Amino acid sequence: MPRPSLALAAVVLPLAAALATAPALAQQAEPPGAVDPAADSDKLQPPEPLRPGDIQAFIKSVPEVQRWAMRQDAPTRELTERRFDAETLAATPFAVGLAEIQDSDAYDELTDTVRAHGFTDAEQWAGTADRVMRALAALQMEASGPTPDQLDQTRRQVLNNPAISAQEKEQIVSSIGMATAMRTAPEGDVTAVQPFAEQLAEALGGVDGGPPEAPAAD
Repeated sequence: MPRPSLALAAVVLPLAAALATAPALAQQAEPPGAVDPAADSDKLQPPEPLRPGDIQAFIKSVPEVQRWAMRQDAPTRELTERRFDAETLAATPFAVGLAEIQDSDAYDELTDTVRAHGFTDAEQWAGTADRVMRALAALQMEASGPTPDQLDQTRRQVLNNPAISAQEKEQIVSSIGMATAMRTAPEGDVTAVQPFAEQLAEALGGVDGGPPEAPAAD
């Protein structure tokens, strides 16, 4: 099975739609108020790098999470068909769908699924997934993707080309923005994920070819 490279978004995005982190959505909805300097200072501190155990637990959880997704009803599965823009991917792509399933049986089932792999809840799993996928994407882009300068040059050429329609420009620029966003990952996470790149590619390969087969009997 070929390893994903520039097509890594095809792996990231279908998984990202149905699984998410609530804190990112809650932060967007938080009403303005007095700023706590200490809290603001904490936000500036980079997170601790991913631990090998976190990454291994995520890898082991992927087949069951894929099977979970395939068991859901049509509205929930439709979340996997959403289009993701560069801004969403640059932030937390797994934060797209959780708010819509949080009060559902699907959310409870997902929580039970990831707890079996050592995660405290769906939010912790999705937060780890966001970081792992961004780091993997950054690795792949660094290895085989265009450089930031090449992406910027392409963007300018597209915008200045009168032969390209406005709609086509929007689509191309969005894709370029997504490719740029895929490079943004904490260096510590990228370093932590690198030894597991092969295992991650193998585990996530089931997305394009369908979910792994379920066991014959539980």
